[in-house]
Amino acid sequence: MLNLRKKVFLFINILLILSLVSAHNFEYTASQSSAPLCPRESGLYKDLVRNADSAARQYSVSLSGDASSFSTVFPNNFILAPGESKEVSTYVTPRTDTQPGTYQFNINFISGSDSHSISHLVRVKDCYGASLSSLHQEASVCPSEIARYEAVLANNGEYSETYILSIEGQIKDKISLSDKQVMLNKGQSKKIIIFVNTPGDSGRYGFSLNADTASGKAKVSLPFNLEIRPCFDFNFKILNDKTSYEVCDRSVTMLLLRVEN
Repeated sequence: MLNLRKKVFLFINILLILSLVSAHNFEYTASQSSAPLCPRESGLYKDLVRNADSAARQYSVSLSGDASSFSTVFPNNFILAPGESKEVSTYVTPRTDTQPGTYQFNINFISGSDSHSISHLVRVKDCYGASLSSLHQEASVCPSEIARYEAVLANNGEYSETYILSIEGQIKDKISLSDKQVMLNKGQSKKIIIFVNTPGDSGRYGFSLNADTASGKAKVSLPFNLEIRPCFDFNFKILNDKTSYEVCDRSVTMLLLRVEN
């Protein structure tokens, strides 16, 4: 009985060893992740597969994951002799409309009944950045004066861009710009002058300067405030305590008034 138990135990161990050999008949070396990519920019991932079996094996390769739609793998079918290795290249090129974020693709290897996957992350960065800035976003003037503001538009992205400038707000019809369209290379900036033909009524008004890329990839906005002071308002009052007077037809009554600006 004891010998039978030893034989059964030995048989189970042999089965386990055989299954491990079958599960590891090919080996992989994954490449490091690519640097963050801009849309339309290509990254290359290189992975190494090795046939660890004692017989030649055929491999098929496919991609899956949300980054697979803008990725291509080569070669996707090959045969390896025992001990032979093969480099598999995956080219990743995010589309123009790919949003910034982290994506993933899986390289799926299949050889007979065996399969294995290698996962890679793809980081797509924001390459259409822009900014608007101003040292003074407030102005205080008298009615009907011209108010003047300065803003700086900067291209913080990775590509040359054309920007469309516009104004939004309650007094946008009274505002003009030094430029309505600006083309900037990467890292360039330009000063934009804003002229406001102020309304005749005193009060506080607000408006914003907008810059949209012609490609539609970025939009920035900068708010401004305008205070119109009551520079021409005045009051007057009678200098005595009487509030009513009796007068005859065609007569003249003199009143003393004080005017205050």
